[in-house]
Amino acid sequence: MTTKQLIISILFRLKHASYSKRLILPVRNSTGEVVATLELIVAGQVEDKEVVSLCAKWRKQYEWWFPKQFNVTIEGTKQWLKKGVIEVEDRLLFLIVSNGVAIGHVGLYRFDYLAYSCELDNILRGREGPVGVMTYATETMMAWAKKEFRLTDMSLRVFEDNTKAIALYERIGFRRVLRIPLRKVVGNGEVVWEEDEKLKGANERSFILMTYSFGTV
Repeated sequence: MTTKQLIISILFRLKHASYSKRLILPVRNSTGEVVATLELIVAGQVEDKEVVSLCAKWRKQYEWWFPKQFNVTIEGTKQWLKKGVIEVEDRLLFLIVSNGVAIGHVGLYRFDYLAYSCELDNILRGREGPVGVMTYATETMMAWAKKEFRLTDMSLRVFEDNTKAIALYERIGFRRVLRIPLRKVVGNGEVVWEEDEKLKGANERSFILMTYSFGTV
């Protein structure tokens, strides 16, 4: 079995586990206290009204920080969870749950099977939680992914004007490596920010590419 086949099979198994057997990871703060849990969204939750409505609410509330803005609906969010998360072979999404309440989500996406690398995805805090919980939750997911998939590196793209997110990633240890200009494309009721490294002159927004190295595995 190749590395790609192995990782895909693990991701498939995790996403198609029963709700009662879904992956749950404890999130500990700097003193070792459990302040939250990471709870993997599994296939059976695509019809979960609470999960779908929360994802839709947060997607609409923070749409400026996504590369595509559009009319967010419950049905559209349900289809995104099904076709854009569960059915995508190299994507996982975890809910961050604290004191029994979902307060955000974090995820993994776009595995590079040869380089043993992947991207952080959908890092979003929808509600207030314990101090530093987003940092601890992200670090917990990264540590689990490193061990589970033998990762050596991770990367992410973040809007240059999202200073709070950039500060979070820098606290974790990510470093800025590239600025990517974005072209604004408007049409069909959507606004899409497309990467265009050849874009010359002033551009309205840009991505910052950031990377993190785990070191030798």
